[in-house]
Amino acid sequence: MDEKLLEPYKILPYLDMDVLLSKSNGRKIALLPYFDGDTWKEPILNKETNKVILIKGISTFVTGLYLSAKPADETQDAFFRIIDLIFSRLSYDDITCHTSALLHYITNMFTVIAKIDSYLEINVENKQISDFINTDIDYLFVLCRSIYDILQKIIANFWKNVKLVDKNGNSETELLPESFGKMIEKKENKKVKLRTADEISQEFNMPIEFIQFYANQAPFYEKIKMVRDRIIHRPIENKGTQFFVFDDGFGISSNEYLKEDLFEQFNVWEKKIVNQMGDIP
Repeated sequence: MDEKLLEPYKILPYLDMDVLLSKSNGRKIALLPYFDGDTWKEPILNKETNKVILIKGISTFVTGLYLSAKPADETQDAFFRIIDLIFSRLSYDDITCHTSALLHYITNMFTVIAKIDSYLEINVENKQISDFINTDIDYLFVLCRSIYDILQKIIANFWKNVKLVDKNGNSETELLPESFGKMIEKKENKKVKLRTADEISQEFNMPIEFIQFYANQAPFYEKIKMVRDRIIHRPIENKGTQFFVFDDGFGISSNEYLKEDLFEQFNVWEKKIVNQMGDIP
């Protein structure tokens, strides 16, 4: 990056100017709230003077992204390594454009889980509780499926910047699909099956760490996809589950559990609990 272009940003304490000067390759600089351990600071770019200034920020950060060496509130704030990686190493337009969607899905996922816990405090009939929980569980599976595809879009756009060099010194760039399913699935005799790690390696020339990631995630992804597709594409099959309210939480009938539904698929409870209780907490 041209040093003149970086000049306005030298005031920002979280930037490594040496790295940006030598290896930026078109990366964007994030102007995010910054917590220095004591106070909040907000970077503002003055377009008239083309200078960045740090102003004193809000006293309490409610929600959103911020930069800091450690959490401002360790009881409330969460650190996501993927977001840190994007802003520190992969801040290209075609990658950062997916960051807000990824954060939106993750935030909504946490919100759904918190909502389910809050239903214990609502004084309604069991049937109404079931409707609330089933609706949120449906949405939770849709979110999980969407997160996989957003991550794949990030990986695919990152991979555009990777050049593979063979033993003769020839280089090329391979494009990856932007669908997670297309990375791990294959069609065999008109049926969709999961690729093995070796098959993924043969189809996509990637480091072993990526191959292992896809192979390890494939079975769980397929379960998520199965439930999500039933919710979105075959709603007549998605009859929901009857939940019961106990003093220490929710429960379902053990007969419900033993059916081929999402609870049995995801091993939510240990078998000894299922066998010993008529209603499973």
